[in-house]
Amino acid sequence: MIPNFGDKYDADALFSPSDAVAAQGDGLPDVPPAVLLGYQSELTDAVRERSDDWVELVRGQGVDLLSEAVGYVAVHESGIGAPVTATVTENVIAAGAEAVVMLGGGAALQPDLAPDAAVLPTDAIRDEGVSHHSSPRRNR
Repeated sequence: MIPNFGDKYDADALFSPSDAVAAQGDGLPDVPPAVLLGYQSELTDAVRERSDDWVELVRGQGVDLLSEAVGYVAVHESGIGAPVTATVTENVIAAGAEAVVMLGGGAALQPDLAPDAAVLPTDAIRDEGVSHHSSPRRNR
């Protein structure tokens, strides 16, 4: 099984953001320096009510422009999972984003965590298949 493939961290990526840009042929538009990634349609609806404009990145992925400093990408409209998030993140960075923030919801196993609590992860288990191409491996 792929998750247990011992040499996967040494493997080359199958494609890169530059491949996506080259396939588009027109290059990438400039995006704001901060880009929010969203995963819920309710958030996307609220953003689009306030958005000034929209620019296409690659193959239908777009950035809703909230201001000159902040843009928003509805990741849930491009697919699901870590590979889609990684692809969108690489595309907005290639287009000029300096900071990317993921806004999402999730379940918790901690009974003392309030349903409306904001959580800022500081560590994670990594084995989704994409992060080993962008972050150095750490042994714990």
